[in-house]
Amino acid sequence: MNECILSSLVTQGMRRRCQLLECLATPRSVYLMDEITSDLDLFAREGILNFLRAETETRGATIFYCTHIFDHLEGWASHLLHLSQGEVIRFCPMSEVEEYSTLCEEGNATPLYSLVRRWIYKEYDAGGGAQPWRKLAKTEDGRLPNLGLAGPFQMTSG
Repeated sequence: MNECILSSLVTQGMRRRCQLLECLATPRSVYLMDEITSDLDLFAREGILNFLRAETETRGATIFYCTHIFDHLEGWASHLLHLSQGEVIRFCPMSEVEEYSTLCEEGNATPLYSLVRRWIYKEYDAGGGAQPWRKLAKTEDGRLPNLGLAGPFQMTSG
């Protein structure tokens, strides 16, 4: 089967699984993971996260897991590294992140997401009037931007 036909028969999730299999087949002492679960279904995502946790617990591997998908990560990380504009803001064990502990104690359903969201918007507010795309601002014709994109999405018809 030629590569073009094969490529159209394989989903993004299948491609991602193959990439992960290739990457994780050889045990390593350090894994650098950037958005590795973005194309995976919940079952595959949970399997990868469980595998990575086992790598740290059994073999002592270190995993740097960079993501903007925070659901179901509560209790997963042992440490937090908060970077902003290339600078380290905080690096510490999760147990020392008081804001996170408070959100958990308050029964927040998504404490990690809520914490990171606070930090991001605090940074935007401190940015001297920077207008991030995430803030709702109506366009001249009264429409709101499509929040799934990195800026207003405009379509014309005709």
